[in-house]
This record gives sequence, C-alpha cells and structure tokens, in this order.
Amino acid sequence: MVTVALDAMGGDYSPDEIIKGAFDALKKDKDIKIILVGNKEVLEGRINKEFSDRCESVYSSEVITNEEAPVAAVRAKKDSSIVVGMRQLEDIVARIAKRDPLRTEATLQADIRSFILGARLNIVEGQIRDVQMESQLGDGSKRRIDIEAGNTVIEVKRDLNSPSVLSGAEQQLAGYLHQRTEQTDNRYMGVLTDGRQWLLYIPDPAGNRVIRAGKPLIVSGTDDTERLRYWLGTVLATEQNLKPTGDALVRELGADSPAFAADHATLVALFNKGLNEGRLGKEIQLKHDLWAKLLRTALGSAFQDDTALFINHTLLVLIGELIAHAVLGLSIIPHNRGEAEALLSGQAFKDARISGVVESDFFDWPTEVEGGTEFIRSLALRLSRFNWTHPEHDVLKHLYEAIISRRTRASLGEYYTPDWLAQAMIEDTYTEPLSQRCADLSCGSGTFVFHAVRAYLNAAERAGLPVNEQLEGVTHHVFGMDVHPVAVTLARVTYLLALGTDRISAREGALRIPVFLGDSIQWEGRSDLLDDGGDIVTIQTEGDELVTGGGGTLFSDELRFPRDVVVNADLFDALLDDMAEKALDTTNALHRTLMDPILRRHGIRKEKYRELLTETFMTWRMLHKSGRNHIWSYYVRNLARPVWLTRPENRIDVLVGNPPWLRYSKMTEDMQGRYKEMARRYGLLSGPLGSSARELSTLFVARTLHLYGAANARFAFVMPHGTLTRKPHEGFRSGQWGPTMSVSFDQAWDLAEAKIAAGFPMTACVIRGAVSAMRSHPLPREVSLWEIRGVSSGASWEKVQRHLKRAGSQIVMLTNADQSVSPYKRRFRQGAIIVPRMLLFVEEQDAGPLGAGAGRVKVKSRRSSSEKQPWKDVPDLEGFIEKRFVHGVHLGETLAPYRMLEPLSAVLPIDRMNPDAIMNAGEIAGYSDLSRWWENVESTWDRYCAKHEKRSLRERMDHLGHLSAQLKGKSGDAVVYAKAGNVLTAGRLVERELYVVDHKLYWVSVRSVAEGRFLEGILNSSTLLERVRPLQTQGLFGPRDFDKHIFDAGIPVFDPSRDRHLALAELVARAEGVAADVEVAPGERFQNVRKRIRLALQKEGITRDIDGLVDAILP
Repeated sequence: MVTVALDAMGGDYSPDEIIKGAFDALKKDKDIKIILVGNKEVLEGRINKEFSDRCESVYSSEVITNEEAPVAAVRAKKDSSIVVGMRQLEDIVARIAKRDPLRTEATLQADIRSFILGARLNIVEGQIRDVQMESQLGDGSKRRIDIEAGNTVIEVKRDLNSPSVLSGAEQQLAGYLHQRTEQTDNRYMGVLTDGRQWLLYIPDPAGNRVIRAGKPLIVSGTDDTERLRYWLGTVLATEQNLKPTGDALVRELGADSPAFAADHATLVALFNKGLNEGRLGKEIQLKHDLWAKLLRTALGSAFQDDTALFINHTLLVLIGELIAHAVLGLSIIPHNRGEAEALLSGQAFKDARISGVVESDFFDWPTEVEGGTEFIRSLALRLSRFNWTHPEHDVLKHLYEAIISRRTRASLGEYYTPDWLAQAMIEDTYTEPLSQRCADLSCGSGTFVFHAVRAYLNAAERAGLPVNEQLEGVTHHVFGMDVHPVAVTLARVTYLLALGTDRISAREGALRIPVFLGDSIQWEGRSDLLDDGGDIVTIQTEGDELVTGGGGTLFSDELRFPRDVVVNADLFDALLDDMAEKALDTTNALHRTLMDPILRRHGIRKEKYRELLTETFMTWRMLHKSGRNHIWSYYVRNLARPVWLTRPENRIDVLVGNPPWLRYSKMTEDMQGRYKEMARRYGLLSGPLGSSARELSTLFVARTLHLYGAANARFAFVMPHGTLTRKPHEGFRSGQWGPTMSVSFDQAWDLAEAKIAAGFPMTACVIRGAVSAMRSHPLPREVSLWEIRGVSSGASWEKVQRHLKRAGSQIVMLTNADQSVSPYKRRFRQGAIIVPRMLLFVEEQDAGPLGAGAGRVKVKSRRSSSEKQPWKDVPDLEGFIEKRFVHGVHLGETLAPYRMLEPLSAVLPIDRMNPDAIMNAGEIAGYSDLSRWWENVESTWDRYCAKHEKRSLRERMDHLGHLSAQLKGKSGDAVVYAKAGNVLTAGRLVERELYVVDHKLYWVSVRSVAEGRFLEGILNSSTLLERVRPLQTQGLFGPRDFDKHIFDAGIPVFDPSRDRHLALAELVARAEGVAADVEVAPGERFQNVRKRIRLALQKEGITRDIDGLVDAILP
C-alpha cells in the first residue's frame, strides 16, 4: 500500500477539486492510501464512506495565500497544510533512511514510491500514476524492475555497503538500462539505493556496463527530506512548460544537479570511446587541441588543459545551440543520427538563410560517436520542458556560472559584467545607433552586445524602419568577437534573443549574426594576422597557442589566403564552404582540377591569388587525408574575421566591453614576449617597473582602438581599479599610445563604492573617452564616484539608478616621478612563502606512555578553517620529527601592535643547530625522521600543487631568496609589519634568529633597539595610515595590501641625534609595556587582541602622543 499526503488547500479551486481528484485516484488505484491535509472546518465530514479505509484527514490551522512570499510563509506558518504535509513526507523519509535489518526490500520499495508520489516532484500528473513497481522488463525473461518512472529505473537493495551486493546490483541495473535504451531509443538513467545511499548511473556507451555519475546522496534522516526531493525531482523530472529563468535552468541543469552529473559522465564516456576509434579519434583530438589553443591564448598560463573542462564546455555549447533552435520554435528532438548532426551543424538555420548562429565547431563531436544521438535526444527532451517563447536574455550566463565552478572561473579570471553596468555604458556611449557601428571585441556571453542591439532596434522603431531594414541595419552596426569558443556560442544566442523571434519570423531575406570567434588583439602582429598592410593572411596550424612558438606543435602546415579575398566577408565565406566540400574528395584528381571551377565561380582571376589558394587547398586535402579536416572551415572563417574589421570602411565608431584582466605573471612565456613588444610600441612600459606589474587590459584597449577604431571613435571599458591610480598604468593614463595613437579621456567612473552591485572579484572602474586626431588628453584626476547600496549585481539598471549616488571625487595617481621614497624601502624584505600551511605547520601531539625519545617530538598537521582547495581535503601528516627542525614562525595572526604573539610551529629543512642555510637533499637524508617527513611533504606537494608549478616545495619556499635572506647574519632585533589589513600593525621581533617570518609580513633587521622602536611607532601610527591609504590598491572591502606603499610616504632613516626620533623611541617603549600587560586568552582571535591593545593605548593617551610626533617627523 502506497501512502500519499495531499495538500487539500493548494490550487485555484481548492478544496473541492482537490478532494474530487483524490476520490478519482482512489477509485482507479486500489493500492494507494491518501491523507488529505487542510483546515478542519473545510475537511471535516468530507471523506466518502466508500474510501474511509484508505483516506483520512490531517488537520492544519493555517493557510498560505497566493499573495505571500513562499519562503517566508513556510517559515512563519508552521501549521499550514503544505508544512503539515511535508511532515508526513518526513515520516516517510525517516523510514526510508532507517537501517532496519528486519525491513524487506518490498517495504522499502513501497516507501520510496510513496515518497515519489507525495513529494511534489517535477513530474507531469499523468506520469505520476505511471510510477510502476515490479514492471516486466519485456525481454522474454521473468526479470522485473523494482521501480520505474519515466526514463529512470530504480533498483532497491537492503544494504549497499556490501561490495558483492553493490557489484551484483550494478550488473543487474546495467542489464535493465541497456535493455530499456534498446527498446525505446531513449537514454535511460538508473538509481541504486538502500534508502540511505542513493547512487546515480548511466549506461556505458562502450559496453554492457554502467558508469556511476556524481557523488552519492546520503540520506540520514528527516533533515535530508528536501535534499532527497531535489535529487529525485531532477532525475525524474518530466513537468512541462517551465519558465526558463536563470534560476530554473541552474536548478535543473547546474553543476549541483544529478542531471548534470549524468550528462557529464555520459560525455566523458563518449569522449573516451571516440578517441579510441581511429580516424574519428584524430578528429576529436584535433577539436580538443584547437579548443585548448584558443583558451591558452585567451587565458594564459591560468588555463590548464583539462578534459573535464572540455566536457563541460561541450555540454554548455550543446545546450546553447539547442536553445537557439528552441527560441525560434524549431524542433530540437532528434530521432536519428542524421537529425542530431543537422541540429549541431545548424542545418535548419541554413535552410532559413540564417548564418552565424549554429555551425559545425569544436563541440559537435558527440554525434560522431555511437550513443551520442541518444544523449543529444535526452538533453533535448529535458530542455523541451521549458517554454522558450520569452526567455530571459542572460539565461545562458547564469547557466555558464552554474556549470563552470566558481573556483575554475576565478582561476581563469572569468567574471561577467553585470547587466545594469553594460546598459549604463551603452546608454552613455552608443548615442546615435543608426549612424554608429558598435562592437564589443571581448564580448563574453554577449551582455554588451545585447544592449547595443536593443539600443539600435529601439532607435530603428522610433524612426519607423520596417523589420527587414531593422535587421539589415543592426547586423551591420553591432558586432561581437571573442577568442573563447564557448563565450562566442553563448553570445550568438544572446544576439538572437536580442533580435526577438517576432522580427526574425517576419523578415524577408538572409540574416547573418555578426558574432565571431577571433583573436581581437591579433597576437601574431609581425607575420600574418597582425601584419597591418600585408597582402596575405596566414592561419597558423602549428603551436599550441595563437602566439607563435607556444611550446608544442599541432601541425606543420599553414592555411594562407589573399587579404583582398578575406576582407570580402560574403565572398570569403562562400569560398571556404566550396573548398571545405571539395577537400573531402578522396580520388586522385589534381588539386587544380578541383579548384579551377571554384575560382572561376567566385571571380578570382589574379594568377598569384589562384596559385596561393590552390596551394592552400592542397594543404587542406592533406589535412583531410590525415583525419584532420572537418573543423578548418569554421576555424579559418572566424579567425580571419578581425582582418575584415580593420578595413577603413568597416572600422568601429563605438568600442565597449570588459577586456581580459590577465596579469603579466599569468601569461605564457611566448605571450609575455609578445606583450612586452606590443606594450612598448604603445608606450605602456614607461618607468622602472618594466612589464612585471602590468596586465593585459590596458594593451587590449590600446591595441583594439588602434586596429579597429574609426577616426574619433568613442570608447568605454570596464577596467581594474588600479588603472586609475597605480604606477604601472601611467603610460596608459597619458593618452599618448606611441607616436601615432592618441586619445582624449573623459571623466572615469570610480566603482570603489559599488562593489556588491558590480559583482567583480576586485574593485573596478569604467574608463571613457574618444580617439583623438589632434593631441592626447590624459585621464583626469577628477572622477565620478558611484556609490550603490542595497542592490545586488543581478539588479536592473532601472533599480540601480534609484539607489545610485554620484559625486565628484579626486584620486591620487601614482607616477614614476614620485621622489619621496624612504631609504627603508630597499631594506625591508617580504617573508618566506610558508604555504601550503597544512603541509608545513604542525601541532605537538601526545607521544604516548613511552614518549618520543630524546630530541624528538610527535607532531600532526595544523589545520585551519580558512584552508582552500585542494589542500582542504588533503589528509593530515602525522609522525615523529627531530626537535631541531621545528621552528617558530610569525605570521599576520601572531602580530599585534607593539607586541609579538606566540609563534606557530612549522617543520622546515633548516637545522636550528646550524641555521645559516636551507638544507639540501643530502643533508636532509642524514636525519631519519626529517627524511621520512620531508619525503612525505614533497610527494604530497607534487601530487596536489598547480600543474604549472615545476619547483619542489623546498625551492618554492625560498622564492626570490625570501627564506635564505632571513638566515644570513641572523642576530639582533627586527621590525615586522603586516602586508595587508585595514589598519597598519607592526611589532619588534627580539632575537630574530629564533624565528622565521612568513610572507604575510615584511621585516627588516635594525641596528639598535631605539631604531626598532622608532620604526614601530611610525608603522603603527594612524598618521602614516592616513597618508598611505590613497596609495593603496582598492579591494572589495576597501584599501588593501600595504606592501611597500608605506615607504612612499617618505619615512626618514632613524637618526639618534634628532630629539624627535629619540622621543618617539621612548614613547614606543611605554607602548610596548602597555601592550605586554594585556592578557591574551588561549585561542583568542588575534583581531580581538589587536583591538584590546589599541584601546589600552588610547586610554593611556599614548596613541595620541605617538601620532603627534609621527606627524612632525614625516615630510
């Protein structure tokens, strides 16, 4: 008997229609029991005697109305019908999760079916009644499926902890899934459960096995009711006509959903199977390698070639391309391989004469692998549950952020511009859409492009232009480009959504979506795409990035085209299509025999062009014969597009966007070389800092305005806040970028007080201006400071404007001409990189009744709640170590004003008996405990460190000599200060030879106690803090990282002959005494200790006196 709890108060016609439906169900199904939940006055006496044995009432005293906020109402009305009904579900979950050796599998099956029927999962009502128990497999055997719902098979076991039971259940489930898939041509998913563990499986396309998808769901009791509802709801979901909001797509398809786990596992299996299939494997590998090549160019060394990321990108693109079909009302459910291939090649768009939306690309490989069609079909069925008539325009941006983890996006620097800011910038800059060409050349998912398209269409409608002219005009006036292949797919769909289905359906004639996969910055500036004025465009097929010599070779061939042909977009596209088709010819026909008709058809008569194109065609055929052909038409067509935009008649009037924020240190070696060459050409490397402190965004702006900007082109770009103030960007702020390029800057928008609304990982600004034919106008010091409170980054521009306060503000621009630099700047050094903490820091452990032995101690990894992945999940290190290698280490958390707190302990390869140098491998091997411990440390480091890290941990700790510098001439006192924080904190380290200083601190050896106290007083003073704050970089929580900016305030060298210097040292001696008297409780947070010491100093009046003296001492 299955029990269903039914909310009798829910629905527009409750309770009458609900009760009537319940009685209908009881008539049709004799094996169910229904509990009606609702108001006593409404339900009392309503149960028909006919069903009294299978229907009962549970009363609730409260009702949630349609006008109430759902979450708040559920929290507030604990006795509402829905909440009471949920308690009935919780009772079922408690039974499901309970380990009961007497419970039969049949009982557990009935409880699971009761939960499915009563949990309001995303299942169409008609299919709820089809949740079958013990359904026949239909293969001529007597095998029965425990529970079957939609395209999901659930196999129930009493206890899956037994390896033999689990193995047998997986074999049993594999047979069910493969049989059902063969019978229906639909992809089936499987679930194994014992009530506590819930495991999701997919059929292995390479054989009659199953593959587990995602992590197990563990249900421990009633607290997990909602987790089980969500998990099963996304697995079994069949509900139709869902509104395609970002939140809905994230819930159904995001990285935390079982559906995503199943999709990812299926694509991995298909990918691995395809790679092992000869010629097909070469084709798939080629697409993967070209994908990696583009991302390495876009993201530098932060990009790590990872199959899991390629799989996730494939899934995103497949979803995006299916949605592109769906929004136009096209069928997205393929019934065979041909229809699946047509979907991913955009055949329906070609038939409708719409180009540039869906085309064969890096991600269409699943259709080539057996089992791929079934996967595409299942994905399409899930997407078809949504009503795509009026989707949100940024729905794919939400999905991207849901599928690609926050950690991965952060490591790659991928953060999208909030919608409101893009709209504000478009409204400010794109003021005459009908006569201005606008482009975002790092368009990401297309946020700026969307608002530019809408701005044009609104202007066109106001001008009374017919639909055809609107579409013709907008696609010749608004452009997007990006080197990230996934971003381009998403931006193309976004462009389509901006146009609107009504306009597209009403058009006459062809339509081209002008969003291109291309290298906007044109890294290969000296030889091919970057050769301004040359007559040949070369597409490199060698190197593992677009920058030549990327450290590996894909192929040794080049595809070369006449520039005059490339810049004629229609001619070039048609030529590529014909060449790609003929390149498939496997006969012995001569290359010229195949090419001559093509060249004649397209009117190419110059002999040197004909010879060049015939040579390229020969290369193309060779690529095909080696299994590397199908992608080149797409690849060449897109990468050549920037050349077209450099033509005078195609140049851009308005350039907007959020350029790549890629630091020099994150660029690949070859990219760094090309960056320095280009940045120097544009005058961006002024001053002594060279290129190391710079990043790509400023070069991107200068380069794209130079290559694509029309005369007097306007621009607006989202930039790192440091662009406004930091020394490395002085050349950019000048507006004179080399001998021929100059701009006139307008007032910038300072977003330092709009951090939450902006949503970026660091503080940002918007730089604005125009290309100047006359003379440059530097960036003004006066900025428009935007203060936004009370709204999130997802708010609309309309809402943001209601909360926006703008005010004029002056910023401090640091220049290389600043002279007031303290001599101490050279003397202070940063501490050593003693990370990862869990590998190096330890806590002493009880060695047991026998002890550790003379000179030894038992230790274990010291853990912290602030640990990040992957170290957070790395198991503890534990063992014995010689005491001579356990060192006290001072960090930011062991520093308070005028006082050093207890240091932490770390095992380091430095001998306290001879602490002049870091031990080498031979010296470490001479100590048995240290040798075992350090071998474990280094092997763990090798396993989990970043892939680009080539150094041992011992070598990395001494980066730039920061550790060995502390060991040389180690005697006397030192002064240390914290490199980051809201308030400067400094202390004096007495007998520094006993300690090591971590990289979160800066330190200097002092020549006397008086000099140490003199520095201590200045560094702890609020006077210095106020002078330093304008020099600091802006973080999300205000000014951050003092680093060595403090010395730009001109701290003088201590002079014992100066009365004020000595007076300050004497005051600090008193401050040290007050700080030492403050009691510190074991385990007390260092922030609290710092606060209490500062209050004590203020109470004694010492803070005021020190600030006054420092004010007199500083210049």
